[in-house]
Amino acid sequence: MTGSLSSELQHLVQEQLATGRYGSENELLLEAVRLLADRNRRRETLRRELQSGEISSTEARGSSWKATRLWRHSLSRSRRK
Repeated sequence: MTGSLSSELQHLVQEQLATGRYGSENELLLEAVRLLADRNRRRETLRRELQSGEISSTEARGSSWKATRLWRHSLSRSRRK
């Protein structure tokens, strides 16, 4: 697979590689795809729970808000390093 990234995404990749957490661009890409798959699974689970009435839309918004807040906090911390 080949593709090109915007300069902003290229910068993010280089920042992540510089931390030493990832040994290569390929390793970073694999982690990104795993995270995307996990997010999609969580969204699908949430959608099914909403449709079946297992949770209310208020609970769903709270879960989504908390997850987004944690993700943004984590992202801002990683950018400060």
